[in-house]
Order: sequence, then structure tokens, then C-alpha cells
Amino acid sequence: MPPQSHRRAAESFGSVLSFEDLEIDIDTVIGDGGFPTNALVNEARTITTAWRDATLRKYKDSKVFVGIFLDALLDFAGKDPIPDRGIITGERYTAGVIYAAYKDGKVFEVAQVWFESMVQPMKPAGYVRTVEPSDEQTPDLNDTENMVEPATRSRQRRMRWEVCKRHNHRCILHPLEVDEKSVPLPDSPNTMIDAMTLCLEVAHIIPFSLNDFAVDDNGEAHSSAVNWVMIKNWTSVPIQNLMGDGIYDSSNGILLCSNGHSLFGSFKFWFEPTRNQHCYVVRSRLTPLNGMSVNFRSTSGISPPDPRYLAIHAAFAKVLRASGAAEYLESIFRDQEEIAIARDGSTDISSLLANKFASVSFK
Repeated sequence: MPPQSHRRAAESFGSVLSFEDLEIDIDTVIGDGGFPTNALVNEARTITTAWRDATLRKYKDSKVFVGIFLDALLDFAGKDPIPDRGIITGERYTAGVIYAAYKDGKVFEVAQVWFESMVQPMKPAGYVRTVEPSDEQTPDLNDTENMVEPATRSRQRRMRWEVCKRHNHRCILHPLEVDEKSVPLPDSPNTMIDAMTLCLEVAHIIPFSLNDFAVDDNGEAHSSAVNWVMIKNWTSVPIQNLMGDGIYDSSNGILLCSNGHSLFGSFKFWFEPTRNQHCYVVRSRLTPLNGMSVNFRSTSGISPPDPRYLAIHAAFAKVLRASGAAEYLESIFRDQEEIAIARDGSTDISSLLANKFASVSFK
């Protein structure tokens, strides 16, 4: 049964960065050939059931429960083998983390790490962590840290040009007819785009903020590497092509109106694939959007959005919705939006959460 108090874990808020810091033996569990994945998942489900009433996060009337949050991660974990991990799937890895944590009495702590180092950075823009990295790192984390680099925004103009060309200067949710003579398509990304196109915005499918750190900041580079490793191990999707300026590849962008961009970035809707390649159905609690058909196919010569990146966005949207994490984070953002606004206009979430830490309950 879960303990009644998590004061020790609460005091470590902002210091636990990765599973390696917790020193739990994940590899032994997931590498045990005598422990089938379905049995491991069943064991993990039993553990999460025992933790369903334990609060991971609380702010005002919004709560995130440990067991429900971990259940959601199990529900939407990747079913394919994780890159560079043989036949280990995202689902097996997720169940193995929960089981290994249970054996060491650290179920709450692993939920905290997943929340702080994977889910929370995906939700807000401009989120920056200020913790000290552990000296002990796995080869997987070391490899990723050697690969990760900050995005420089040097490819931002090209990304916008390619995505606009692919979508013919139309919001994918509101593909209204546009007079192409009044909105000429530029011949190159260095050509100025007509003012009419500026009402449309290129939305990153995987947030730019995961690569937004100073080139000489080893701590933030380490944090970014942790983000990417955790995303890869949970979703089973290779993510190395998105590191650095790869975050600006047109396969990671879609064209939306400003309102649609805000809703997409807040995970208020996501895309479910259909039987037809690059054709999707929008899923959302917002009635006007739910059920809308979207076709990403194009004759422009620009590749459609990568289905794997859309699947990652959809998985996070479902976890945020199922676990109550979306409501929890949005409740804080609404109350604090006037307190912590970064210079570039994005919310400085690390300062925001630090300001309200005393109001967050871990009981």
C-alpha cells in the first residue's frame, strides 16, 4: 500500500531528474526473458491500482493521482520495439519501470520523474529546468547527451516556407479558399511572404522548447537529453532526427491559424490515423473540432508530417487528458500568467512553478 506521506519526495521537487538518480534496477526487470510482457503489465496494473488514491500533484481543485497517471502511461505506451533496445517495447519498458520502482519502494518517485522530466516539458513552451545532473549515466543517456544540441532557429524560415507550400497557405482545420494571386507562393524561403499569410502559424508537433537551451549550458543539455531518452523509451519512436535544428524539419510542422496553434500546443486536440495514409480524424473534447477529417497529402513535393511525431503528440494528449495533468497545469498557468512572462513572450514555467511550490500538495 502507498505511504500516507510523501514529504521526502516533495522536498526533492526539482532535484530528481532521471530514473538513474533513483537507482532502481530497470534493466534486470525488462531484460528478464522469463517475465512475459503481458504478465509484467498485469503486475504493473496491480501496483497502479494500489496507488490510485495517492496524490502526485494538487493545485486548488485540480489533482493528479499517482495510480491514474501511471495507468495512463501504460495505456498509451508504444507497442513497437524501442530503437537500440532489441525487442523491448515502450509498453514493456513502462511496466518494468513501475515494477522495479515497486520493488525498491519508489513508485511515487518514478511517477514524479515521469511527470517532471517528460510530461511537464511537453505541455508548456519555454519550460527550463535548473537542477544539477547526476554523475551516473547510462550508455543510452550518454549517447543522447552527445547528440543533443540546441536549435538555433536558423532553419525557422525554411520550415515555414516548406510547411506553407505543403498546405497551400491554408489552415489544416479551416481550409478556406484563398485567392492565390493575392497570396503568391514565394520561390524561396528568403522571399518575403504576403501579409495575408502571416495570420497562419507553423506549429511544431514536437515542441521547440525541448531543444531551447544555451549551447554552453551543460546542465540544460543534460536535461534535454533526459527528455529525449524518456520520450523514446515510452513511445518507442526514434527521435534523433529532431535534435538540434532537426526540430525545424517540415516533417515536424503543421499550418494552423493562431487559435488552432494555441489549442494544438495545449494538447486540446490530436490526430488519429485512418486507414488512408496521411489522412486523420481530429479528436477533442471541443465539439466543433471532434470528428473533423484532415488530409495531409500534398502535390507540393514537400513530405507530409511524420506520422510518428503525430502519434507522439496524440499519446501525450491522451495522458494529459486521462490523468488530469492537463487541468492541473492549466489551472496554474491561468493563475500565474501575469507573474512569469519570459522576454520572448512565452511563459517561464520553471519560475512559475517555483513561485507556487508552496501551494502544491504532495499529501
